[in-house]
Amino acid sequence: MSSVTYESVKTFELQTGMKTRLVVDVSARVQNGKKKYRVGTFRVYSNAEGSEKRSAYLGTREMALKLGLERAAMKFIAEQESDGASSPAPSTPTAS
Repeated sequence: MSSVTYESVKTFELQTGMKTRLVVDVSARVQNGKKKYRVGTFRVYSNAEGSEKRSAYLGTREMALKLGLERAAMKFIAEQESDGASSPAPSTPTAS
């Protein structure tokens, strides 16, 4: 049984605090000749040691902002599907 992995094709992010960002990542894979997409939303923050951590738990500030980034991700997917793009676009972070 072969496993096909998802590849990140576009990342949307927004700074929500001094050490915190809200990130929406669009990933894609080709399965049976058709491109499948998925969207992940998470919070990235710096801990006391300075390394970055990801968390699925969002604060109230992130909850208020996540819909805008998720809409942008869904618009990106719709554009990709209407263009019939066969290869994923490079990952490019954008701030809104």
